[in-house]
Amino acid sequence: MSGQAILSGEEPLKPGQQRVALSDVISQISALEQQNRLDEAENLAERVLAAVPQHAHVLHLSGIILYRQGKIDEAITRMEKSIALAPTVALYPRNMCEIYRGAGRLDDAVASGKRAIELAPEDSRAYFNLALIHYERLELEESVRICDHALSLDPDFAEAHFERAEALLLGGNMAEGWESYEWRFKLKQAEGMLPKTDKPQWDGKPLPPGKLLLVADQGFGDCIQFGRLIPWAAQTAPAPVLACSGDLTPILRQIPGIGRMVTRWELTGDFDAYIPLSGLPRLAGINAGNVPLSEGYMTPDPDLVAHWGAKLDRLLPTGKRR
Repeated sequence: MSGQAILSGEEPLKPGQQRVALSDVISQISALEQQNRLDEAENLAERVLAAVPQHAHVLHLSGIILYRQGKIDEAITRMEKSIALAPTVALYPRNMCEIYRGAGRLDDAVASGKRAIELAPEDSRAYFNLALIHYERLELEESVRICDHALSLDPDFAEAHFERAEALLLGGNMAEGWESYEWRFKLKQAEGMLPKTDKPQWDGKPLPPGKLLLVADQGFGDCIQFGRLIPWAAQTAPAPVLACSGDLTPILRQIPGIGRMVTRWELTGDFDAYIPLSGLPRLAGINAGNVPLSEGYMTPDPDLVAHWGAKLDRLLPTGKRR
């Protein structure tokens, strides 16, 4: 909606103005939000609301934009108003559920999630949103149950599989949890974490030396935790190649059993199978009672300890230094 455009149905046009359909403007607001052009989207939504302040969908879109800008209270006010104006639109409580969750209002989030399901009982996303709330409330069995319902409606719903995995693992059902956890690579944010290859994922069977590619697929903490299983993998597939970031190399190279380490896919060489480090617990049958607890599989570099000890010591007030 340009400076010379006004909404359909407003006062008569002045010279140089043109009339635009409200539906087109709403589509533009939505597109701007999806493109992360939030300031532009908010500005356009405010201009529309100045003309039609009781428009439920514009209020709803405005609430989403405000929430993404960190204006939580304003967002909730707008979205609650949109629901009051259009109480039978299932999308509104479904998204309200997420907004309440982000604001820490979990009881209100549950109520909104249930209302969304009541209005749209075939909407798998509504069930998923509610499952997230129960997970955060540590109502893990309920979270799994609701994820199962979402998956009965949409068996390929990767986010629901992943949420189910997290609830199962946290609840101690490790075997089933690790299986569901395999869906993590179907998530949009997982793109690029694994090599582009037609080689299979390792099934735990013996391989010749150097023919297994291990992939440090997650954050530093998880890679260090799952790294304890590299010696287990090396018993069956000796001298595996480990692909990881350069930052992790000096840490993970301490783990026994690694053949060589690479930091770029093109350096992996020929391999027969690959496995992400986060996939090793499933193959090893790890549960709460059999996590490998060695004396320690990593030690800090003495030179780095001395360097950082001295550097941090200099930051302390004179009287507090060691």
